[in-house]
Amino acid sequence: MSKVALYCFSGTGNTRLVARKVKKGLELEGHKTDYFEVRDKPVIPTEYDSFGICFPVYDWSPPWPLRELVKSWHGLLNGKPCFIVMDYAGEPVNACLKMMEDLEKTGARIFYSSEIVMPESWTIVLTPKKIQSMNEWFSKNPQPDPADLGIEIGKKLKNGDTTPIKKPKYKFSSYSFLIPFYTKTSLKMFYRVSLNKEKCIQCGICAENCPTGNIKVNSYPSFSYPCAGCYACINHCPTQALESWATRGKTRYKPE
Repeated sequence: MSKVALYCFSGTGNTRLVARKVKKGLELEGHKTDYFEVRDKPVIPTEYDSFGICFPVYDWSPPWPLRELVKSWHGLLNGKPCFIVMDYAGEPVNACLKMMEDLEKTGARIFYSSEIVMPESWTIVLTPKKIQSMNEWFSKNPQPDPADLGIEIGKKLKNGDTTPIKKPKYKFSSYSFLIPFYTKTSLKMFYRVSLNKEKCIQCGICAENCPTGNIKVNSYPSFSYPCAGCYACINHCPTQALESWATRGKTRYKPE
């Protein structure tokens, strides 16, 4: 039985659902799989036979907390088999390519990469029209079961089929010119969250769901930055006590 480390960054919860199903598939193939959330500052996968990364696309890139974690592994994972499962709702642009480039610097050997389209969870764009068009798209474009991806990965590991795959070619997109402006400083200004103390019931659910660990609760929640911009805190708040200038009047999202 091989040991697999599975790392997940998830905001509203879509990627967490994907990662846990991938874990199930790996375990069905006989691999002991340990699951880690990026926010918990997990161990380096040096003691594992292989590892995987499950992540969403934020601002056309892998989330910055995940990239910083991988950066801390540079040069430490020579030849370690690695797989990637990426999910997105909008335009991924070169997110997978960036993740592969980051992982290459660790010395890891990337043998598998897959993509899944998930429901849009970014509250800013969740208008009734957007939700309707999204539901219509998924009815015509069923996505693979992540557990099946886990089984596929598990079989490759079992058979020793970990030959490195080629990186995707760079894609130019109309969004490409915006990406350099999405720095931690700009995210701090753009994604700032405000609190309505009259609505807040001091439950701490926002802190429990923050993927960066930037929310602390001492009577009322307080926010530190930079923010990943997932708005998990806003989506999961049971009383809608949290708001952003861009989410007013928008539908809250929770994964099914």
